[in-house]
Amino acid sequence: MEGPLNPGDVVIVNFPYTDDAEKYKPRPALVLASPNPFICILAEITTSLLLRPHSVPLFAQDFVEGRIRETSRIRADVIFTLDIKMFKEKVGSVSEAKLSEVLMALSEILYGRIN
Repeated sequence: MEGPLNPGDVVIVNFPYTDDAEKYKPRPALVLASPNPFICILAEITTSLLLRPHSVPLFAQDFVEGRIRETSRIRADVIFTLDIKMFKEKVGSVSEAKLSEVLMALSEILYGRIN
C-alpha cells in the first residue's frame, strides 16, 4: 500500500500471530499517528464487543469515509507500530470526534484520568 496515511484512517494490516511471526492474519486497525512516511502507530480494532477498559465502540456512523463490515471496538490498550509494507488497504476514516475519544482513552492509560 502506498500514499500518506493520516490519524483517523482505518486500514487492514497483516497482523502477525503472537506464536508464529511467519504467519499473518488481516486485521483492521486505526491510525493514531504517522511519524514518517514508512511507519504508523496503530490501535487494534476488534469485532469482539466485550466491554474492556479503554476500548471505544466503533459504529458505522463514526465513519466519514468508507466503513468496516461489523460494529467493533477500538482497543486503546493494544497499540503497535508497523511498517506500511504490512498494510493491505485503507478502508475508511473515522470522524475527528471518534479519533479524539480514542486518544483520550490512550491518555488515560498513559497519564491517568484527565479531568
